[in-house]
Amino acid sequence: MNLELAGKTVIVTGGAQGIGLATAQLFASRGAQVIVADLNGDAAKRALETLESHGVAHLAVDVDVSSSASVESMKERVLEAVGKVDVLANVAGIYPNSLMTETSDDVWRRTLAVNLDGTFFMCRAWAPVLSEQEGAAIVNVISGAARIPYPGLSAYSASKGGVISFSRVIAAELGPSVRVNCLGPGGTLADGQVDADSDPQMMALVPMGRLGRPEEIAEAIVFLGSDRARYITGQILHVNGGRSMH
Repeated sequence: MNLELAGKTVIVTGGAQGIGLATAQLFASRGAQVIVADLNGDAAKRALETLESHGVAHLAVDVDVSSSASVESMKERVLEAVGKVDVLANVAGIYPNSLMTETSDDVWRRTLAVNLDGTFFMCRAWAPVLSEQEGAAIVNVISGAARIPYPGLSAYSASKGGVISFSRVIAAELGPSVRVNCLGPGGTLADGQVDADSDPQMMALVPMGRLGRPEEIAEAIVFLGSDRARYITGQILHVNGGRSMH
């Protein structure tokens, strides 16, 4: 049994489903106390039932990461309940798809509000708390779409490109107390999706020949949040089956 993260407290945003849930589960299986933070508070509570406890009391909280007020309220509740946080994994995000000329003001603003503002609000709120802990880390989930031009993803790509630049700056600002890295998943099987890689043209660009699985992405997030990555900061780790080679 690998309990390398025993004694650590970890926040995972978007932790009630998909990559976020897989990440929360893996952190818990390694002995960490996990705060499952999600816009859907009921879903976050259901996610707790899937976490291995190892004698640790996990916590579910609702938060709208696009609202600084909601983030600050969540911070107060978490600190009152657990007292400290060692790792922040910003997984929450939205993925709208529309051509730039068909993208509404609301879609553009909501995408940046959740994906970019949300990362900023969480990092700003939690950096002072993290800096008090030895070996603290932030992992911000980005996307290959930040560098590969996919038609229909102008808002999404802009938001994730912003997260990359933001993460590099705060890695310089927060070091050596807090490490900050980005994790770039490739195409990943969503909740309930049939395990099939249905687009031959897309799969031809992935040397591994398939989509990723949430637990494979989670392994990389947990690595970056652990002491095994203690000399890594300001970097991007792509977990995409080789897609970014093209």
